[in-house]
Amino acid sequence: QGLLDEQYIDLSTQIHSELDIELLKRTPSAFLGSCRFKLPEIHEDKTIYERIFDILNRLDIDAFIYIGGNDSMDTIKKLSDYAILTGQTQKFLGVPKTIDTDLALTDHTPGFGSAAKYIGASTKEVIRDAQGLTYKKSMITIMEIMGRNAGWLTGATAQKGSDEYVRSFFVSVCPGSPSYPGQHGGKRRTHIAEQAFRFGKRVAGCAKLQRQKAG
Repeated sequence: QGLLDEQYIDLSTQIHSELDIELLKRTPSAFLGSCRFKLPEIHEDKTIYERIFDILNRLDIDAFIYIGGNDSMDTIKKLSDYAILTGQTQKFLGVPKTIDTDLALTDHTPGFGSAAKYIGASTKEVIRDAQGLTYKKSMITIMEIMGRNAGWLTGATAQKGSDEYVRSFFVSVCPGSPSYPGQHGGKRRTHIAEQAFRFGKRVAGCAKLQRQKAG
């Protein structure tokens, strides 16, 4: 999207010394900006591809590196395919980086480690907070965690098994499944809430049974 809008940054105007390079290494990626733009199939709209390559040629760009997850890798493949089909000289490279860590042929992707650490630490904090507030009362806390169709971040909440309070579970919201009432908006969230409510009831039942046995 940034390239289509011609919102690009010439780093030669920003980097003048070795110190500038070191500072850039420690600068959040927002310095270059970010976007979420899905390219259409080549046969659906060639106009957008023609505009992209017109800009690349005008700027004398011969290598295009795109960083991101599944959609970004899909974008880079489409651009590479178009370049091959039309005889363009640019080379295209996709660099995997997604907190979901769900890209094919990768063990894990940059971005996942720090996100998993954050999620794990946040879960621990929620547990300690609940312990301090509940006293003798039972409490069920439900956390919704990102991860697209993968459950690696959810699994990170229980990675350190020392906490008997953490029970990770996965909610299936795949379109087309019998339990999936809709594809977007409120229906999806209603489905998640219903699944979470049923899960909470099961946890509460188990907790009550354990107290009865202990008593």
